[in-house]
Amino acid sequence: MNAITNWWNEVASGWWAWSVHGTWQGFVVLALALAVVAAWRRATPRWRYALLLVVLVKFAIPPVIPSRFGLFEWLGEAGRRAAPVPAAGRDPAHRWTMARGAGVLGNSLRFVEGLGAGSGDETVTAPVQSSTEQPTHAVSSNDPEAARLTPAGAAFAIYCAACGALAFIVAAQARKLRKRHQSAAPVDTGPLLDLAVDTARRLGMRNTPALCISDEAPSPYAGGLLRPFVVLPGWAAEIVEDEQRILLAHELAHLRRNDPQVNWFQIAVQIVLLWNPVVWWLNRRIRAERELCCDDLVLARGLAESAGYSHTLVHVAERMTRRQLLMDMTGMADSFRPIKQRIRRALDAGLKRPVRLSAASVILLLLIAAFVLPGGTLEPTGGGSSGNTARRKSDISPAIVPREVFALGKGENREIDTSSAEDLTVKPGRIRKQDYTNELVGHVLTAERTSVKDARVFLGNTEVSDEASNRRDRTWEGGGTRPAYVDTNADGLFSFNLLYEGYADIWAEHPVFGRAWLRDIGINAQDIALLLEPQPETLAFAGAVLGASGEPLANADLRLYGDHYQRRSLLFKTVSDSTGRFEIEATPPEVPFFRYLTLVCTPGNGAVTWKLLPYCSAGDIQIRTRQPGTLSGRVTNSEGEALGDATVEVYSIRHSDYGHCVFLSREMRDVARRVRTDADGHFTMTGLPMGSEVALYADHESHGCIVSWRSNVEGTTNVSEKIALPGGIAIEGTVRYAGTDEPARGVSVRIHGAAMDDLDTVSDEKGHYIFPAINKLGWEMDTSFVVGAESGETPPAWTGTRVIEKADLTSTRNAGIDIVLSRSLESRQEQWKEQAGKPLASLWRIAVLDDADPAFDGKAKYNDTLTAYNSEGVKQWQVDGLNICQSVGANHALAWNPVEHG
Repeated sequence: MNAITNWWNEVASGWWAWSVHGTWQGFVVLALALAVVAAWRRATPRWRYALLLVVLVKFAIPPVIPSRFGLFEWLGEAGRRAAPVPAAGRDPAHRWTMARGAGVLGNSLRFVEGLGAGSGDETVTAPVQSSTEQPTHAVSSNDPEAARLTPAGAAFAIYCAACGALAFIVAAQARKLRKRHQSAAPVDTGPLLDLAVDTARRLGMRNTPALCISDEAPSPYAGGLLRPFVVLPGWAAEIVEDEQRILLAHELAHLRRNDPQVNWFQIAVQIVLLWNPVVWWLNRRIRAERELCCDDLVLARGLAESAGYSHTLVHVAERMTRRQLLMDMTGMADSFRPIKQRIRRALDAGLKRPVRLSAASVILLLLIAAFVLPGGTLEPTGGGSSGNTARRKSDISPAIVPREVFALGKGENREIDTSSAEDLTVKPGRIRKQDYTNELVGHVLTAERTSVKDARVFLGNTEVSDEASNRRDRTWEGGGTRPAYVDTNADGLFSFNLLYEGYADIWAEHPVFGRAWLRDIGINAQDIALLLEPQPETLAFAGAVLGASGEPLANADLRLYGDHYQRRSLLFKTVSDSTGRFEIEATPPEVPFFRYLTLVCTPGNGAVTWKLLPYCSAGDIQIRTRQPGTLSGRVTNSEGEALGDATVEVYSIRHSDYGHCVFLSREMRDVARRVRTDADGHFTMTGLPMGSEVALYADHESHGCIVSWRSNVEGTTNVSEKIALPGGIAIEGTVRYAGTDEPARGVSVRIHGAAMDDLDTVSDEKGHYIFPAINKLGWEMDTSFVVGAESGETPPAWTGTRVIEKADLTSTRNAGIDIVLSRSLESRQEQWKEQAGKPLASLWRIAVLDDADPAFDGKAKYNDTLTAYNSEGVKQWQVDGLNICQSVGANHALAWNPVEHG
């Protein structure tokens, strides 16, 4: 019950903020609109109608849509500029926060105070809790047993009850109108129907709406969202034909303008904002302008004379005995009060009555809407708001050491927040409920707490949004098949936004200052501090494997692989003991910075699980598996015929708790899951994590290969869609060492492109390799491809590449795609180290492969950046847009002239 009360209070708080901000912003827009209408007295009813609808939309939408050019963004910016500057040496957002470091931050609980420039570092450390223990910070003011309904929660309850009552009244009126329409007599033949058909044609309507006559209708009205209709009162059959035409023309004009649909939108807004009298007045004004628009349309089309139209208005008014309360209809007498104005306008023969808005008016309305509809942010922009997700780089002074906010395990996202150091209060972390609205902000610092520029920050083990067009502030890259990452700015600041709710690991790397790692950070955390420490030569990982219910899993297979950019080489292999514990110690290959490792866990009776790890040691890693599910399906050729003995493997798995893992090498896919189809093409794959989205890779020796996406594992038994192989083409050739004719035996060969990256094979005793059935569709889509080879050492001593243009492919079997191996960059690492301290031109000239594959012509698809730092970590220079041909490993042939950039 307490959890429900807390949830209700949180929802009520958001509703209250929306109501307050939306109301005052709507008032501002309404005042501006009324000022425009008063100043422009010659504005047409159609233009005023559209302008007032923009105002109504402003009241209806949440005031959180950001825009750099919006009115309220400008007002907010002016307020920020006008805000007083805090006194020197005092942080207005001064607070204490609690953080637990891991890896390079050390295993300790730290209470860190945000300090101004020149202040000492006050840190109190205590022994770290185990990953299964819960923090014991008991504070009575936040005891769940003491949960109470807040004033905003009580007001929200009253508001919901009132909305429900008004919605019930509207539903009752709609039901009454539906019954009246059903009981009305349809007009299927006769002069009245002919008159309606002719009137609809002259109004430009393709079809004539249904026409009915009802003695219960007090006045004519039109309605119908999907099936439009017109209902005339019984007395309409007794009036003359000219008046009948006017009645029909006016109601058909409402349908021609889609007024019933707009009227329902007004009703919906009025229900949601029933407490706002301005919205009720605005709806009345919009309906009045709508009647004037229909009057002008009827007269402009020549369907009535001015005098006759005015006489009909008076005739209808005389027959009105009571006001219509038909909220979902737009009848002729719906706005009875402006009857004098309508008669006066109808009799004004010199008045212009445009049928539609001019292009200039439409453009002006669009500009007004773009200017006033965005509302900025609900959060205040003053200092100290930890929930402010619209924080700018300029809002955080580099002289203030950022505060550390860390989650104490999932479900315990807590932070200590107070205005004074003596009154510490534990408060739940603030979690935003809307998708794509979370933002994670922080700094990267050295051990001396100075900001680090151009550090790369990764966000791993979580699902991220790929809507890059909506990202604010800094554009981060990645997500999907690799961790999202961003580089810090000149103040050491970074931010990730548009994140799904949950928790993530975050780590930072810099070529000079080292690495840092924090785990299970709430994705809405603000002002995280990542303290860099030098990279250790040997990595040590320890932890436990737990089942879906938290029980330890024994004999679980654990394998540590290299990162996505090098070949996913196996670095370490072990199994968990009887208590589920494991230990890993590995020396990762010397690869460039900004890399990560993948730990894959395959329990005997659980689901395959993975975790991304940075190059930082840690002793309390927890791998929790999910309930295993089963996926079955069928493999066919392009004609729908079953393919027996086809191979089906897991190519990638996407899960909200783990992120997205691509099993690139065949060895990795074998560890994940691999099965073969039976004679009827059927397959069954077990041990897949429930709640995941699986991509399957299927191939057949004579029918090609393909990746089948989006197979959802939602239960214990799931059926995949039929996987149809498109047919394939063969690629083959030989591999030899540079300068000799000696064949390269037993080297790995991999192909990039063909809509199926990283197919691999091994050369035979004669150096021959073959890919017998590459995805034919992939070759038709792409324009160039890369075949790469490398020797089996880690790191490999020999690498080579070959770029293939589509024009080189002449048939379904292509021989002679030969590869020449050269000494790899990694094999020259020691030579590079000997050059340390010498001029940069001398140092980086060695990085060029002067004996690189001669087939490399600089047309590869991959571009990269080469950066040089001095001993203090300051970037000396950077060369962008290098043409890099990626081989099987993290080894590249560089098409770059070092003398140019020396």
